[in-house]
Amino acid sequence: MIRILLATLMFCGLSSGPLFAQELSRNTAERVQRVFQLQQDGELAKAISQLEQLKPSAKYDQAYIARMLGIYYWQDEQVALSKAKLAEAVNLQAFPPTTGMGNAKYAGRNITQ
Repeated sequence: MIRILLATLMFCGLSSGPLFAQELSRNTAERVQRVFQLQQDGELAKAISQLEQLKPSAKYDQAYIARMLGIYYWQDEQVALSKAKLAEAVNLQAFPPTTGMGNAKYAGRNITQ
């Protein structure tokens, strides 16, 4: 079940990065693009490190970064951290329903690790 969820998140979230960039703050969007490129270039550890340093103030930006970290932790086989970050992203309730993260099934509920 978790693998299906993560595959869906990866497809909806990172494969369409530029689609969501318009909702991210400019500073966060620029950093996310650089981090995404690191991941694409096979530098996952460096991408994770740079994401961990980001501390955006906007709720949407926080959720987006948490989701990216959750996916990257999963790719790096850090399952516990992945679950925690994905739960954080969902619990922030910052994503519109069309992204899958704001699904009505979870609206108003906290997701636990």
